[in-house]
Amino acid sequence: MNKKFLLYFFFILIIISCKKNSTTISGDIPNLPNGKLILYEDLWNNKLDSLEVKDGKFELTHTFDDEIPHYLGIEFYDLEGNKLVFQFPTNSYFNQAKEKWTSSLFLSDKFVKLTDSLEYVDFGENSPFPKNIKTVEIKKIEAGAQTKALQNTNYDLFSRKSSTQYSEIENLLKKYPNSFHLLSEISKNKYQFSSSQVEKFLSLFDKSVQNYPQFKGLQNYIKDSKSINNNKILKLKNSKYKLTEVINKKYKKHLIILWASWCGPCRKEIPILKKIIAENKINGIELISISIDEKESDWRKALHEEQMTWKQLILSKEESENFKIILKYSGAIPYSVLVDNDMKILSSSTGLYDEKEMLKIFNK
Repeated sequence: MNKKFLLYFFFILIIISCKKNSTTISGDIPNLPNGKLILYEDLWNNKLDSLEVKDGKFELTHTFDDEIPHYLGIEFYDLEGNKLVFQFPTNSYFNQAKEKWTSSLFLSDKFVKLTDSLEYVDFGENSPFPKNIKTVEIKKIEAGAQTKALQNTNYDLFSRKSSTQYSEIENLLKKYPNSFHLLSEISKNKYQFSSSQVEKFLSLFDKSVQNYPQFKGLQNYIKDSKSINNNKILKLKNSKYKLTEVINKKYKKHLIILWASWCGPCRKEIPILKKIIAENKINGIELISISIDEKESDWRKALHEEQMTWKQLILSKEESENFKIILKYSGAIPYSVLVDNDMKILSSSTGLYDEKEMLKIFNK
Protein backbone atom coordinates (compact mmCIF):
# COMPACT_ATOMS: atom_id res chain seq x y z
CA MET A 1 0.00 0.00 0.00
CA ASN A 2 2.79 2.41 0.95
CA LYS A 3 4.72 1.57 -2.21
CA LYS A 4 1.65 2.26 -4.33
CA PHE A 5 1.12 5.56 -2.55
CA LEU A 6 4.77 6.58 -3.05
CA LEU A 7 4.61 5.71 -6.75
CA TYR A 8 1.40 7.73 -7.13
CA PHE A 9 2.92 10.67 -5.23
CA PHE A 10 6.07 10.52 -7.38
CA PHE A 11 3.94 10.47 -10.55
CA ILE A 12 1.99 13.55 -9.41
CA LEU A 13 5.26 15.37 -8.67
CA ILE A 14 6.50 14.64 -12.19
CA ILE A 15 3.28 16.05 -13.72
CA ILE A 16 3.48 19.20 -11.58
CA SER A 17 7.15 19.78 -12.38
CA CYS A 18 6.47 19.39 -16.10
CA LYS A 19 3.83 22.12 -15.91
CA LYS A 20 6.18 24.60 -14.24
CA ASN A 21 7.01 27.58 -16.40
CA SER A 22 10.78 27.73 -16.08
CA THR A 23 13.70 28.79 -18.23
CA THR A 24 17.29 27.59 -18.03
CA ILE A 25 19.89 30.03 -19.32
CA SER A 26 23.38 28.66 -19.80
CA GLY A 27 26.51 30.20 -21.19
CA ASP A 28 29.98 29.35 -22.39
CA ILE A 29 31.57 32.66 -23.32
CA PRO A 30 35.39 32.46 -23.20
CA ASN A 31 36.04 36.22 -23.01
CA LEU A 32 33.38 36.96 -20.38
CA PRO A 33 35.20 38.15 -17.23
CA ASN A 34 34.51 36.73 -13.79
CA GLY A 35 31.71 38.49 -11.98
CA LYS A 36 27.99 38.51 -11.27
CA LEU A 37 25.26 37.91 -13.86
CA ILE A 38 21.83 39.42 -13.21
CA LEU A 39 18.65 38.28 -14.96
CA TYR A 40 15.92 40.91 -15.29
CA GLU A 41 12.45 41.11 -16.82
CA ASP A 42 11.54 43.84 -19.33
CA LEU A 43 13.63 46.58 -17.68
CA TRP A 44 17.02 46.40 -15.96
CA ASN A 45 15.60 47.52 -12.60
CA ASN A 46 13.16 44.58 -12.47
CA LYS A 47 15.67 42.01 -11.26
CA LEU A 48 14.62 38.35 -11.09
CA ASP A 49 17.70 36.28 -10.29
CA SER A 50 21.51 36.29 -10.22
CA LEU A 51 24.55 34.04 -9.97
CA GLU A 52 28.35 34.22 -9.89
CA VAL A 53 30.18 33.50 -13.13
CA LYS A 54 33.68 32.05 -13.42
CA ASP A 55 35.68 31.29 -16.58
CA GLY A 56 32.75 32.38 -18.76
CA LYS A 57 30.54 29.43 -17.82
CA PHE A 58 27.18 29.61 -16.06
CA GLU A 59 23.76 28.01 -15.80
CA LEU A 60 20.73 29.62 -14.18
CA THR A 61 17.20 28.22 -13.91
CA HIS A 62 14.36 30.55 -13.02
CA THR A 63 10.74 29.52 -12.43
CA PHE A 64 7.78 31.84 -12.99
CA ASP A 65 4.45 31.89 -11.15
CA ASP A 66 2.36 31.94 -14.32
CA GLU A 67 2.27 30.08 -17.63
CA ILE A 68 3.00 32.88 -20.07
CA PRO A 69 6.37 33.66 -21.71
CA HIS A 70 8.40 36.57 -20.31
CA TYR A 71 10.75 39.12 -21.86
CA LEU A 72 14.17 38.70 -20.25
CA GLY A 73 17.46 40.55 -20.33
CA ILE A 74 20.93 40.22 -18.79
CA GLU A 75 23.34 42.65 -17.21
CA PHE A 76 26.69 41.76 -15.75
CA TYR A 77 29.08 43.25 -13.17
CA ASP A 78 32.75 42.30 -13.36
CA LEU A 79 35.06 42.19 -10.33
CA GLU A 80 36.26 45.74 -11.03
CA GLY A 81 32.74 47.18 -10.83
CA ASN A 82 32.20 47.64 -14.55
CA LYS A 83 28.68 47.01 -15.82
CA LEU A 84 28.15 45.10 -19.07
CA VAL A 85 24.81 45.55 -20.83
CA PHE A 86 24.05 42.54 -23.03
CA GLN A 87 22.69 42.81 -26.57
CA PHE A 88 21.59 39.77 -28.58
CA PRO A 89 21.71 39.16 -32.35
CA THR A 90 18.53 39.15 -34.44
CA ASN A 91 17.55 38.78 -38.08
CA SER A 92 15.44 41.94 -37.97
CA TYR A 93 15.91 45.44 -39.31
CA PHE A 94 14.88 48.93 -38.29
CA ASN A 95 13.74 51.65 -40.69
CA GLN A 96 15.01 49.68 -43.69
CA ALA A 97 18.61 49.92 -42.47
CA LYS A 98 21.18 47.62 -44.03
CA GLU A 99 22.56 46.34 -40.73
CA LYS A 100 20.60 43.91 -38.60
CA TRP A 101 19.15 45.15 -35.33
CA THR A 102 20.24 43.86 -31.93
CA SER A 103 17.87 43.31 -29.04
CA SER A 104 18.42 43.72 -25.31
CA LEU A 105 15.76 41.07 -24.66
CA PHE A 106 14.94 37.46 -25.42
CA LEU A 107 12.00 35.26 -24.45
CA SER A 108 11.81 32.73 -21.62
CA ASP A 109 12.07 29.59 -23.76
CA LYS A 110 12.67 26.32 -21.92
CA PHE A 111 16.37 26.49 -22.75
CA VAL A 112 18.46 29.48 -23.80
CA LYS A 113 22.15 29.03 -24.56
CA LEU A 114 24.71 31.79 -25.05
CA THR A 115 27.96 30.76 -26.75
CA ASP A 116 30.87 31.90 -28.88
CA SER A 117 32.16 35.25 -27.61
CA LEU A 118 31.11 38.76 -26.74
CA GLU A 119 32.11 41.89 -28.58
CA TYR A 120 32.40 45.32 -26.95
CA VAL A 121 30.45 48.05 -28.74
CA ASP A 122 32.56 51.18 -29.19
CA PHE A 123 30.44 54.33 -29.24
CA GLY A 124 33.54 56.53 -29.14
CA GLU A 125 33.14 60.04 -27.79
CA ASN A 126 29.38 59.88 -28.44
CA SER A 127 28.79 57.11 -25.90
CA PRO A 128 25.55 57.69 -23.95
CA PHE A 129 26.98 55.76 -20.98
CA PRO A 130 29.54 56.52 -18.24
CA LYS A 131 32.94 54.87 -18.66
CA ASN A 132 32.09 52.02 -16.28
CA ILE A 133 29.04 50.96 -18.32
CA LYS A 134 29.76 49.09 -21.54
CA THR A 135 27.48 47.55 -24.14
CA VAL A 136 28.44 44.09 -25.35
CA GLU A 137 26.99 41.99 -28.16
CA ILE A 138 26.68 38.25 -27.67
CA LYS A 139 27.69 36.52 -30.88
CA LYS A 140 25.39 33.52 -30.64
CA ILE A 141 22.14 32.74 -28.86
CA GLU A 142 20.35 29.40 -29.18
CA ALA A 143 16.74 29.43 -28.01
CA GLY A 144 13.25 28.18 -28.77
CA ALA A 145 10.35 29.37 -30.92
CA GLN A 146 9.42 32.30 -28.69
CA THR A 147 12.81 33.99 -29.02
CA LYS A 148 13.06 33.09 -32.72
CA ALA A 149 9.79 34.92 -33.39
CA LEU A 150 11.20 38.01 -31.64
CA GLN A 151 14.48 37.74 -33.58
CA ASN A 152 12.70 37.57 -36.93
CA THR A 153 10.22 40.42 -36.39
CA ASN A 154 11.46 43.74 -37.78
CA TYR A 155 11.89 46.19 -34.93
CA ASP A 156 9.61 48.82 -36.48
CA LEU A 157 7.06 46.47 -38.03
CA PHE A 158 4.24 47.67 -35.78
CA SER A 159 5.27 51.33 -35.57
CA ARG A 160 5.61 52.04 -39.30
CA LYS A 161 2.63 52.18 -41.61
CA SER A 162 3.12 50.63 -45.00
CA SER A 163 1.17 48.77 -47.65
CA THR A 164 2.94 45.53 -46.68
CA GLN A 165 2.55 45.79 -42.89
CA TYR A 166 -0.58 43.64 -42.64
CA SER A 167 0.74 40.87 -44.92
CA GLU A 168 4.11 40.85 -43.09
CA ILE A 169 2.37 40.29 -39.75
CA GLU A 170 0.13 37.65 -41.27
CA ASN A 171 3.12 35.75 -42.70
CA LEU A 172 4.95 35.87 -39.37
CA LEU A 173 1.90 34.49 -37.57
CA LYS A 174 1.75 31.58 -40.02
CA LYS A 175 5.40 30.86 -39.27
CA TYR A 176 5.20 31.44 -35.48
CA PRO A 177 1.58 30.72 -34.47
CA ASN A 178 2.45 30.42 -30.76
CA SER A 179 4.45 33.67 -30.59
CA PHE A 180 3.89 35.66 -27.40
CA HIS A 181 5.88 38.54 -28.89
CA LEU A 182 3.58 38.90 -31.90
CA LEU A 183 0.53 38.63 -29.64
CA SER A 184 1.92 41.34 -27.34
CA GLU A 185 2.74 43.67 -30.23
CA ILE A 186 -0.72 43.24 -31.78
CA SER A 187 -2.25 43.92 -28.36
CA LYS A 188 -0.17 47.09 -27.82
CA ASN A 189 -0.92 48.38 -31.32
CA LYS A 190 -4.47 47.10 -31.71
CA TYR A 191 -6.01 50.52 -32.31
CA GLN A 192 -4.24 50.89 -35.64
CA PHE A 193 -6.02 47.80 -36.99
CA SER A 194 -9.67 47.24 -37.81
CA SER A 195 -11.63 44.68 -35.82
CA SER A 196 -11.71 42.36 -38.85
CA GLN A 197 -7.92 42.54 -39.18
CA VAL A 198 -7.39 41.73 -35.50
CA GLU A 199 -9.92 38.91 -35.82
CA LYS A 200 -7.91 37.48 -38.72
CA PHE A 201 -4.70 37.73 -36.68
CA LEU A 202 -6.26 35.84 -33.77
CA SER A 203 -7.46 33.07 -36.09
CA LEU A 204 -3.83 32.37 -37.02
CA PHE A 205 -2.66 31.79 -33.45
CA ASP A 206 -2.19 28.33 -32.02
CA LYS A 207 -4.63 27.12 -29.35
CA SER A 208 -1.83 27.25 -26.79
CA VAL A 209 -1.97 31.06 -26.94
CA GLN A 210 -5.70 31.44 -26.41
CA ASN A 211 -5.54 31.46 -22.60
CA TYR A 212 -3.08 34.34 -22.46
CA PRO A 213 -4.58 37.59 -21.05
CA GLN A 214 -3.52 39.49 -24.19
CA PHE A 215 -5.50 37.10 -26.41
CA LYS A 216 -8.64 37.52 -24.30
CA GLY A 217 -8.10 41.30 -24.29
CA LEU A 218 -8.03 41.34 -28.07
CA GLN A 219 -11.23 39.30 -28.19
CA ASN A 220 -12.88 41.99 -26.03
CA TYR A 221 -11.45 44.70 -28.31
CA ILE A 222 -13.08 43.03 -31.33
CA LYS A 223 -16.39 42.85 -29.48
CA ASP A 224 -16.21 46.52 -28.42
CA SER A 225 -15.17 47.66 -31.91
CA LYS A 226 -18.14 45.99 -33.53
CA SER A 227 -20.55 47.58 -31.06
CA ILE A 228 -19.31 51.15 -31.62
CA ASN A 229 -21.28 53.33 -34.01
CA ASN A 230 -19.01 55.85 -35.74
CA ASN A 231 -22.04 57.99 -36.58
CA LYS A 232 -22.96 58.42 -32.93
CA ILE A 233 -22.62 62.09 -31.97
CA LEU A 234 -19.51 62.24 -29.81
CA LYS A 235 -19.33 65.03 -27.26
CA LEU A 236 -16.45 66.29 -25.14
CA LYS A 237 -15.92 69.18 -22.74
CA ASN A 238 -14.70 72.36 -24.41
CA SER A 239 -12.64 75.25 -23.05
CA LYS A 240 -15.87 76.95 -21.87
CA TYR A 241 -16.76 74.00 -19.62
CA LYS A 242 -19.59 72.85 -21.91
CA LEU A 243 -20.11 69.51 -23.66
CA THR A 244 -19.88 70.07 -27.37
CA GLU A 245 -19.94 67.90 -30.48
CA VAL A 246 -16.45 66.89 -31.54
CA ILE A 247 -17.02 67.65 -35.22
CA ASN A 248 -19.09 70.35 -36.88
CA LYS A 249 -20.74 68.82 -39.93
CA LYS A 250 -20.87 72.08 -41.82
CA TYR A 251 -17.27 71.17 -42.70
CA LYS A 252 -16.61 68.20 -44.96
CA LYS A 253 -13.28 67.29 -43.36
CA HIS A 254 -11.91 67.58 -39.85
CA LEU A 255 -8.31 67.45 -38.66
CA ILE A 256 -8.20 66.12 -35.10
CA ILE A 257 -4.93 66.52 -33.20
CA LEU A 258 -4.42 64.65 -29.94
CA TRP A 259 -1.93 66.35 -27.64
CA ALA A 260 -1.11 67.07 -23.98
CA SER A 261 0.28 69.97 -21.97
CA TRP A 262 3.33 67.91 -20.94
CA CYS A 263 4.20 66.83 -24.49
CA GLY A 264 7.15 68.87 -25.83
CA PRO A 265 6.65 68.04 -29.55
CA CYS A 266 2.93 68.85 -29.20
CA ARG A 267 3.71 72.31 -27.86
CA LYS A 268 6.26 72.89 -30.64
CA GLU A 269 3.57 72.08 -33.21
CA ILE A 270 1.20 74.81 -31.97
CA PRO A 271 3.06 77.79 -33.56
CA ILE A 272 3.07 75.92 -36.88
CA LEU A 273 -0.72 75.49 -36.69
CA LYS A 274 -1.17 79.16 -35.75
CA LYS A 275 0.86 80.23 -38.80
CA ILE A 276 -1.15 77.98 -41.15
CA ILE A 277 -4.43 79.40 -39.80
CA ALA A 278 -3.16 82.99 -39.95
CA GLU A 279 -2.24 82.51 -43.61
CA ASN A 280 -5.62 80.86 -44.29
CA LYS A 281 -4.14 77.67 -45.64
CA ILE A 282 -6.44 75.17 -43.92
CA ASN A 283 -8.55 74.63 -47.06
CA GLY A 284 -11.93 74.71 -45.32
CA ILE A 285 -10.95 71.91 -42.92
CA GLU A 286 -12.14 72.09 -39.32
CA LEU A 287 -9.21 72.00 -36.89
CA ILE A 288 -9.81 70.35 -33.51
CA SER A 289 -7.29 69.85 -30.71
CA ILE A 290 -8.15 67.19 -28.12
CA SER A 291 -6.08 67.03 -24.96
CA ILE A 292 -5.36 63.72 -23.23
CA ASP A 293 -4.27 65.47 -20.00
CA GLU A 294 -5.38 63.58 -16.90
CA LYS A 295 -5.65 66.84 -14.93
CA GLU A 296 -8.02 69.35 -16.45
CA SER A 297 -6.15 72.15 -14.63
CA ASP A 298 -2.96 71.30 -16.58
CA TRP A 299 -4.89 71.52 -19.83
CA ARG A 300 -6.45 74.88 -18.93
CA LYS A 301 -3.07 76.28 -17.89
CA ALA A 302 -1.64 75.28 -21.28
CA LEU A 303 -4.63 76.84 -23.07
CA HIS A 304 -3.99 80.12 -21.25
CA GLU A 305 -0.31 80.02 -22.22
CA GLU A 306 -0.79 79.03 -25.87
CA GLN A 307 -3.92 81.09 -26.73
CA MET A 308 -5.12 78.75 -29.50
CA THR A 309 -8.07 80.12 -31.46
CA TRP A 310 -9.51 76.85 -32.81
CA LYS A 311 -11.73 74.27 -31.12
CA GLN A 312 -10.21 72.93 -27.89
CA LEU A 313 -11.57 69.80 -26.18
CA ILE A 314 -10.40 67.43 -23.47
CA LEU A 315 -10.78 63.66 -23.65
CA SER A 316 -12.83 62.20 -20.81
CA LYS A 317 -12.15 58.79 -19.29
CA GLU A 318 -15.67 57.72 -20.29
CA GLU A 319 -15.02 58.36 -23.98
CA SER A 320 -11.32 57.37 -24.04
CA GLU A 321 -11.81 53.81 -25.28
CA ASN A 322 -14.33 54.85 -27.94
CA PHE A 323 -11.92 57.44 -29.33
CA LYS A 324 -9.02 55.02 -29.37
CA ILE A 325 -11.05 52.56 -31.42
CA ILE A 326 -12.67 55.08 -33.79
CA LEU A 327 -9.50 57.11 -34.41
CA LYS A 328 -7.13 54.11 -34.23
CA TYR A 329 -5.14 55.97 -31.60
CA SER A 330 -2.36 53.87 -30.07
CA GLY A 331 -1.25 56.33 -27.38
CA ALA A 332 1.64 58.22 -29.02
CA ILE A 333 1.29 62.00 -29.43
CA PRO A 334 1.07 64.31 -31.22
CA TYR A 335 -1.35 62.25 -33.28
CA SER A 336 -3.01 63.92 -36.28
CA VAL A 337 -5.97 62.25 -37.93
CA LEU A 338 -8.07 63.57 -40.80
CA VAL A 339 -11.70 62.35 -40.80
CA ASP A 340 -14.89 62.94 -42.75
CA ASN A 341 -18.35 63.60 -41.33
CA ASP A 342 -18.82 59.89 -40.60
CA MET A 343 -15.57 59.82 -38.60
CA LYS A 344 -14.02 57.71 -41.34
CA ILE A 345 -10.23 58.11 -41.28
CA LEU A 346 -8.83 59.67 -44.44
CA SER A 347 -5.24 59.87 -43.24
CA SER A 348 -3.28 59.79 -39.98
CA SER A 349 0.23 60.39 -38.71
CA THR A 350 2.17 60.38 -35.45
CA GLY A 351 4.91 62.78 -34.42
CA LEU A 352 5.91 66.41 -34.88
CA TYR A 353 5.61 67.70 -38.44
CA ASP A 354 7.08 70.88 -39.89
CA GLU A 355 4.93 73.38 -41.78
CA LYS A 356 5.48 71.76 -45.17
CA GLU A 357 4.44 68.31 -43.91
CA MET A 358 1.46 69.71 -42.03
CA LEU A 359 0.21 71.52 -45.15
CA LYS A 360 0.17 68.19 -46.99
CA ILE A 361 -2.42 66.97 -44.49
CA PHE A 362 -4.58 70.08 -44.97
CA ASN A 363 -4.42 69.63 -48.74
CA LYS A 364 -5.65 66.02 -48.76
